[in-house]
Amino acid sequence: MTSAPPADRGEPGCSAAARPGCPKCSAPREPAWTECPRCGLIYEKYRERPRKVMPRTVENGGPATLEYLLSVRPGTPDAAIFAKGAVLLGLFIWGWWFITPAEGGYAMRSFMHLVNIPFHEAGHVLFRIFGSRLITSLGGSLLQVSMPLACACVMLFSTRDPLGAAAALWWTGESLIDLAPYIADSRALSLPLLGGSTGATAPYGFHDWNYILTETGLLRHDTRIAALAHDLGAFVMIAAVAWGGAVIVRALSRSGREERMSGR
Repeated sequence: MTSAPPADRGEPGCSAAARPGCPKCSAPREPAWTECPRCGLIYEKYRERPRKVMPRTVENGGPATLEYLLSVRPGTPDAAIFAKGAVLLGLFIWGWWFITPAEGGYAMRSFMHLVNIPFHEAGHVLFRIFGSRLITSLGGSLLQVSMPLACACVMLFSTRDPLGAAAALWWTGESLIDLAPYIADSRALSLPLLGGSTGATAPYGFHDWNYILTETGLLRHDTRIAALAHDLGAFVMIAAVAWGGAVIVRALSRSGREERMSGR
């Protein structure tokens, strides 16, 4: 090892602090030295490792939001994208039956109503642990809406399937629309409930939204709340289809660019 570093010779326009330091410990370094006096690094044997430049993607902190929402998993075949696009088109067409007209009540007559009922009833059982009858009544509607929303989150963040997430988000909007006639019936109490009775003949509390709105003092606003649920559900359904359409267009355009670059 070299002896103690010699004093700075004071090269014109350059101080010792401005000269390159040791690449390992950053100690001051003189041009004539072959070894670092602090850590013992032999400069000639040192080879700096080239830095690996990673593309900016959602996996390494790239443009996360837009990329995450609009990018399908790499290697997804075009056939799968077209198939999911066909499903999305079907949801778009079917969705208009739910959205218009609001007073038609199609949501409660559709197949999706049968899908929603088990989650609605399970919500009453699940939220019973809070020991509040009001929360238990509200729990059915909460789980009915949160279940498809949870499916959308799993598909987006876990399986990286934004098209599947868009379909689940469509289901979330449909669940909101499915609740609208039930909410609007809070004063009329004419809709048939499970078991064959109506809200008018069933004991107080059997009709969830009649109980919820009565206990919260909002019963006179039942139709307005129902309209809000319907309009919010319609917005979510349309947004879900628009999101899925954007994913498909972006995926197919990227696939076309890759084919042109490969010369196929």
